[in-house]
Amino acid sequence: MAAFIILCMIVLAVLFIALWFSAIVSVIKSDFENDNYKILWILLLFIFPLVSSIVYFAIREQITIGPEYSEFA
Repeated sequence: MAAFIILCMIVLAVLFIALWFSAIVSVIKSDFENDNYKILWILLLFIFPLVSSIVYFAIREQITIGPEYSEFA
């Protein structure tokens, strides 16, 4: 039972790191009306990583200008 809990914690940690890293990459590649917004989002991602990652992906269409650059293109 303990091994299952540890495995679940590792999977959640990997998913969290992937979400956080993709949020940072998305902020860096996105265009904002003001460059200070980009700095603010990066600071928020380092101070409150989980909450700010979720909030950023929820509202990025409203706060960025222009098309989102695809990481896979």
